[in-house]
Amino acid sequence: MTQLWRQARYEVGLPSGFTSICTIGCYVDLWEGLCATFLDRLRGLDPAVAAAVWPGDQRNIDRWLDTGLVDIAFCYAPQTRGAFAAREIGEDSFVQVAFDPPPGVERSGGYVYVDYGDRFRRDHAIAFSGAPPPTVTLASASWAIDHLTRWGGQGYLPRRRLAELPAGRTRLVADAPVLRQTVHLVENTATTRHWPWFAALAAAIKA
Repeated sequence: MTQLWRQARYEVGLPSGFTSICTIGCYVDLWEGLCATFLDRLRGLDPAVAAAVWPGDQRNIDRWLDTGLVDIAFCYAPQTRGAFAAREIGEDSFVQVAFDPPPGVERSGGYVYVDYGDRFRRDHAIAFSGAPPPTVTLASASWAIDHLTRWGGQGYLPRRRLAELPAGRTRLVADAPVLRQTVHLVENTATTRHWPWFAALAAAIKA
């Protein structure tokens, strides 16, 4: 892992004119509206800071923080210890959405289970304890949106993604429970304390 960290730093590099680099771990479904917003604001606030973003699941992110591959991370289930601190930046709510099948597809694609991590897994299992197995299981909201758009069906999606769904073909499933997860921004304080821009920027990011 140390070799991977060194390789990552080498690949990103620090070109002339940049003062520092911010490496970010991002849970795969927290890019849209969260990590992307952070990166946009960082580039506008201090163009001299280079940035690298690494997508992964919670286990990847925990390992990357421990080994120094990333300095900060957006995730649902932070493991904080030592020099790490976590702040809550909001809550993701997940709603069940039905997609009408597109022209040429005669029947709906069925239920698509989207895996958003351990807590979602537990809450979903409690809410749907007697349900049959899903037609398809995916580990990304973006993949689920793509699949459901092409085949129709139902699945849980972050509420913040609803605006990008195909108009006229989707609707919320009546009486389906809303599932929730807290979103966190984790930081290696040994690094972030040297960034004069970080505290204000982190405080401004809300899920």
